[in-house]
Order: sequence, then structure tokens, then C-alpha cells
Amino acid sequence: MKKWLAVVLACIACLALAGCAKSGGGTYSNIRDYANRNGYNNWSYKCGDVADVTTEMVYSYFSGKYLDFTGQGYIQKDIWQPAVDGEIMAVFTCPERGEASVFVSLELVSLQETGSDGVAFYVTADCGNSYLYNVTLRGEELTAEQSFTVDVEKGQEICFVLSALTSNSGDKTRVDIRVEI
Repeated sequence: MKKWLAVVLACIACLALAGCAKSGGGTYSNIRDYANRNGYNNWSYKCGDVADVTTEMVYSYFSGKYLDFTGQGYIQKDIWQPAVDGEIMAVFTCPERGEASVFVSLELVSLQETGSDGVAFYVTADCGNSYLYNVTLRGEELTAEQSFTVDVEKGQEICFVLSALTSNSGDKTRVDIRVEI
């Protein structure tokens, strides 16, 4: 009887551990996974020029935002404000090899006034050499949604980049990104 009980308890323990183990893949969200440290749940925040030099944005505990090097641009969960002198980006590092399904939803939320030239948003998985998706929001086109898939390697970065064009007036943008691998 004791051996039988020990076997049953061992089986229950194995099942519990198997349930806690990562089964491969998952869904990642820039909104749900937003945290006060770069790298949390595979997301990091950078600024600069994705095709040239980028630096990590600095998290401000006072404002709850990642700030760029100009002090004008920031990422705060789903609200992004680009600066004129550098792009801002959320960078997703792929945890495994496979096909990534990506969903992007954008909304320019600031009032578009005279001089507001909108924003450019693009997604790249090869350091800016080609776009997986790109769109410009301005004038009458204030929202965009797109889904696509891309084959990725473990450790590969997918950069989601928001850029002010010639002015950052009226450029505050709501950004919702989901990646499923």
C-alpha cells in the first residue's frame, strides 16, 4: 500500500511539474508585458536609428515612461511619442525558432493641427534593411491595423519603430502589438 501511494504521489508530482513547464510558444503583448525593465518577457525599448545606431531607452520611475536621449520621445505602455531627432522602438527578441504571427494596431491620438505631418511606423526583422510592414498616419488616415507572419530564429529581434517625420507636433500614437510564436 505504501509503494502504491508513493507511485501515485510521484505521478501527481510529475503531472504538476509538466503543467508548469513552458509548452513552447506563447503570445506576447507590448501592453500586457510592459514593465519597468528592459528585456522583461522578451521586450526592450530603444531609440536612435534602427539601421545605424540604437541605444536603450531609460525608464523613469517618476513618469512610468521609457525616455529617449532627446527627452522629447517616450514609450509609456501603449502611448508612444516620437522625437524629431531619433526613432523610438519596442524590440521583441524571439524566444525560439518558428513562425511568428504579428498583429499591429495603431491610432494617432493627438489633435492634428496645421504643421502636424503625422508619423511613420514600420516593422523590420533585419536591422532596417527591409520592411515587414510600414504605414504613415496623417491627415484623414489616423488608424491602421495589420496582421502578418514571419519566419524567425531564436534570438532574432523584430523592431517596431515609430518615427516623427519633420515635426513631432500631434504625434502621440496608441500602439498595440501582439506576437505569437
